[in-house]
Amino acid sequence: MSKKILWVALLIIILIAGFSVTNIKTEKQKETETYTGGVNLTYLDDTEMSENVYVVNICGLNDCGIILINNTGEKTEEFRFKAEDVPDGWSITFENEVMEIEPEGIQWNTIYYENSSPEGTYFVNITATSVNNPNVKNIITLRLDVTKTDGVTTEKGDQVLVKYVLWDTDGNQLDSGTLPATAGEPEAGPAGEVTYIDGFYLGLLGMEKERFTQGETKKIRVPPELAYGTDPDAHALGGETLIFQLTILLST
Repeated sequence: MSKKILWVALLIIILIAGFSVTNIKTEKQKETETYTGGVNLTYLDDTEMSENVYVVNICGLNDCGIILINNTGEKTEEFRFKAEDVPDGWSITFENEVMEIEPEGIQWNTIYYENSSPEGTYFVNITATSVNNPNVKNIITLRLDVTKTDGVTTEKGDQVLVKYVLWDTDGNQLDSGTLPATAGEPEAGPAGEVTYIDGFYLGLLGMEKERFTQGETKKIRVPPELAYGTDPDAHALGGETLIFQLTILLST
C-alpha cells in the first residue's frame, strides 16, 4: 500500500513539474510573439546608390563618418555594431560597440576607418544586432572609394569655417551662408556657442581639410530627429528631412 501511495505521489509531482515548465515556455513564447522588434541603419552622407548601399569617400589613411540608427521596435533595446567582410588592409571600428536606443528614436554612432590600401573601391557590411534578440538586426553596405591616401580629414573638436546650402527634399533652397563651427560637436559653434542643428555638426566629421584651395564638398541628409524635431507645430521645419551641401573653407 505504501509503495502505491509513493508512486502516486511521485507521478503527481512529475505532472505538476511538467505543467510548470510548459506554462513557462508558453509565457515566453507569448512574449516573443507579441513583441515586435526592429532596427534600421542609414548613413548621414547623402550618397545612397541603391537600397542600403552607400558610397563613402575616403581621402586619407584615417577617416570617419556617421551611422544613423533607428529603433523601430516597441521597447528600448541594446544593439551591437560590427563590421563584417572587412577588406585586407583595413581596420573599421565604432565609437560605441554597443548602444541602448529608445523606440522610434534616432541616434548616431561614429564609424572610424583606418586603411593602408591603395586607391580603389572596397566594400564592407555594417550590422546592428539586438543584444537580447539576435533575430533583430539590420545590415547596410558601404562602398569605400579611396580617392587619395595623403589627405587629412576633420576630427571631433576641429574648428572649421564651412560654407553651406540647405534644401528640403523637394529641392527648394531654404538657406545658405558661411559659419564657423566645431566638427562633430552637436549644437556647438565656436567656443561652445549654440548656433545650428545637431546633424549639421555631425556632418562635418571626416571631411577633407583644405590645402592650397578649399577642402571637401559633400551632401548630408539630416532626419527630423537631428534637425528641428518631429513636431511640425514646434518649428516651421519640424518633421522635415533636410539636405545640406557642406564645403570646408578653413580648418584648424
